[in-house]
Amino acid sequence: MPVASDVVVLRYHEIALKGRNRPFFVRRLAEHVERLCADLPVGPVSRASARLLLPLHDPAAWPTARARLGRVFGLANYTLAHEVRLAADPGESLARVGDTVLAHLAGQSVRSFRVATKRSDKRFPLTSPEVNRVLGARIQAATAAPVDLEAAALTVGLDILPGRAFVSLEKVRIDSPVAAWRMMRRGCRVDFVHFHSVPFLDRTSQEKARELARLLAEWELEAELFFVPFGEVQRQIVVAVPRPLRVVLYRRMMIRIAEVLARQHGAEALVTGESLGQVASQTLGNLAVIGAATVMPILQP
Repeated sequence: MPVASDVVVLRYHEIALKGRNRPFFVRRLAEHVERLCADLPVGPVSRASARLLLPLHDPAAWPTARARLGRVFGLANYTLAHEVRLAADPGESLARVGDTVLAHLAGQSVRSFRVATKRSDKRFPLTSPEVNRVLGARIQAATAAPVDLEAAALTVGLDILPGRAFVSLEKVRIDSPVAAWRMMRRGCRVDFVHFHSVPFLDRTSQEKARELARLLAEWELEAELFFVPFGEVQRQIVVAVPRPLRVVLYRRMMIRIAEVLARQHGAEALVTGESLGQVASQTLGNLAVIGAATVMPILQP
């Protein structure tokens, strides 16, 4: 299967109404984006079906690029996506898309999800609802996550263009930051631990963790952020443990590592964003097994 590459998909609005002057305005917009990101690891801007495409060679630069693009007039929205080359057969094309999605979700717990498809290439044989159903079934079979069309924790966005598709994964999860903030409100000094999967996945999660820690530190003025490489641990668990038990073992290992860090730095308790019944894996039995990995108090505000 061709390797998916990272690209920022930019959509514009008003300039699409400029009639015969439209190419001039689109060109000026593309030039502005290129100048704004000239010092970042990006490729030249290209055009595709009322979109601009900005190749991103290093996902770690995404937070900086995102902040800069937010100051560009004329852009309606933009997202970091993964480009997938499509095959002549629609079934094979969706298999490639599914492989890309599942590769980026490997080792992660998905609380709920939905698929949102935009079929810009109307020659693609399947309609958007049909694509949603086929891709959704593949994701659900692999993750056992429920579909939630109204308030999904993960939105899988799919843009289908001639010969290629762009896949984006938009997550909504703030359980741990909210738990940390609630402890701060109670007068507790909180430090942060982030478990990442580099080099198996990109550094996007690390940048998000830094930004969340920066925002939370404004409430207590001083905090430390610890990064723990967890990808190899996940890999070994995947190899040796059946799928239904993996999430619990991931959590137990995280708790054990967090306890070591806590004792090294004088902390008296651990704080997590878990809550009984909030996701399928957070049953009373699972939470008890996870909590048994440490003798330190685990606070779940």
